[in-house]
Amino acid sequence: MSSRFAPRPTRTTVRGGETAVPSGVPRQSAPPLTRSWKPPFPLDLGVTLGVLRRGPGDPTFQITPDGSVWRASRTPEGPGTLRVALRAGTVEAEAWGPGAPWFLDRLRDPARRGRTTPPPSSPATA
Repeated sequence: MSSRFAPRPTRTTVRGGETAVPSGVPRQSAPPLTRSWKPPFPLDLGVTLGVLRRGPGDPTFQITPDGSVWRASRTPEGPGTLRVALRAGTVEAEAWGPGAPWFLDRLRDPARRGRTTPPPSSPATA
């Protein structure tokens, strides 16, 4: 039994399978902001950043086959996209969008951050 109505064409089929970005949407033309850091300890990005994932179907958090972690979020400075990868023991981060500086500011070297306790390898100061 066939349907009473003919199938309706979608925007994708009308355009021949091509999806076009409307002219009012700005195109990404600026290169990403980048930051790198070499941790003095072994690091597993999936375990470290996996706590940010909101379940297996979270569209704002993806781990690609090469081990890179992609995250999209609203930040106080605007929306942003972050890609973090571990290459030869160095953490490499790239960020796009108005929230890119905010993302990268939170990925800085922990040794440069203010600590409330001394690092385990240094003597305690009174």
